[in-house]
Amino acid sequence: MDGNNTANSATSEISKILPRNVQFDFNIDIKKYWYDDNALMTAWMCALSSMFPPGEKEFIRSIRAFEKQIQDPALQQDIKGFIGQEGFHQLNHKRVNRYLEEKTGLRVTALEQQVSDNIGDMLAAGDFSDAQLLASTVCLEHITAIMGEWMLRNKEIADPAPAIFRELILWHGVEELEHKSVAFDVYMQCVGDRKLLRRVMVATTFGFCIGLLRMQLQLLWWERKLPSLRDLWGTLKFNFGKHGVIRHVFKPYFTFFKKDFHPDNTDESALIAEWARNYPELASATK
Repeated sequence: MDGNNTANSATSEISKILPRNVQFDFNIDIKKYWYDDNALMTAWMCALSSMFPPGEKEFIRSIRAFEKQIQDPALQQDIKGFIGQEGFHQLNHKRVNRYLEEKTGLRVTALEQQVSDNIGDMLAAGDFSDAQLLASTVCLEHITAIMGEWMLRNKEIADPAPAIFRELILWHGVEELEHKSVAFDVYMQCVGDRKLLRRVMVATTFGFCIGLLRMQLQLLWWERKLPSLRDLWGTLKFNFGKHGVIRHVFKPYFTFFKKDFHPDNTDESALIAEWARNYPELASATK
């Protein structure tokens, strides 16, 4: 792991996987296109939020399918922390999705239901083994962790959003980093097939990106909203600018394909500690 033992020891209490029962107050008025008055970026963020409640429910299910095989007491505790954090992520994103639909008219909950139905149909069809589904969780946990690291390192990216959304995004990003290794460790102990993991990463990345783009455009289609040149330019900067998400996560994404990859090969404890100092009430909201 990067970083020295002193730094790791100093942040050990902060870095524990502790579910935070955060109660965000969404009782505020916002404009329809609430991220930088950019319809395309607002639709992207709404589409991403719509994925979280059903997606994280599936993450928990995929881990629980192997939970009884785990004998390591430390990993057993990490699994409990993972499930608790993902449970609160589900709860708050369901709340924010309902709120966004009520305040803006954007049909975020309809997208959420689509994702839920798609996952339900996939599970009912039985086309994928528990090992493949856990592998998909590992892959998506890597993607969300490197996106969380990007957001915490470039906090100004969240500035165009209302304050309550900045708090939600950063809190979620922190907890993705805190539990980033849990699904991987369960997979390696119970399945251990890195070749399968790499194949699933390719398919999962493709499905995630195409699904997110489809839902982003679907929201705009429902609104009969054609993005402006300003919307397009802002989206290009968000993705490919100096601090853009795709530009930033490109390199850490591909570390996943290394023979010795482990999520803990990188250390984001300093970012987590900085967040805890800036948001002490959120950091201490443990149940």
